[in-house]
Amino acid sequence: MCLVVLSGIVGTIFYRFLPAETISNRGGGALKKRFEDLASQSEEIQKLVLGKSTQFIELVKSLDIDFDPSLSGSLFGNRVKDLDQKLAVDKLTTVPDEERSEAIKAISLISKKRVLAASIRNEVIVRSKLKIWLYAHIPLSIGLVVLVAIHIFSVFYFY
Repeated sequence: MCLVVLSGIVGTIFYRFLPAETISNRGGGALKKRFEDLASQSEEIQKLVLGKSTQFIELVKSLDIDFDPSLSGSLFGNRVKDLDQKLAVDKLTTVPDEERSEAIKAISLISKKRVLAASIRNEVIVRSKLKIWLYAHIPLSIGLVVLVAIHIFSVFYFY
């Protein structure tokens, strides 16, 4: 019974704070929509790279991220870091002048992609915490109900 009560308290805390964090990460959008946005940004970045100089390609390779949206990648992978502004400026100076405006657009898209990937990763972690809690709390609660039923039956049977 103590385990059920303690896991209930943990669940109350989780459901009090974690969903609010999830909703604030979303910015009003559903998780599926955010995955689609992430994919479209990746496509747009790849379209910008086509036919560009090696300096432009190097800029994109050095700043872009490979995001693994799986559960294991989110829980055990590295945190998505913000764009390194100094590195971006250094790489931007090597890009030819005629490609500079598109390079700035690519940097902007990469920055947005990083922010979106970080919010998706945070939401996957929050959802995982809630599911892990449920997988522990529900069996404990069912076990407690069964034990209470056995206790009531044994009290009436042996009384």
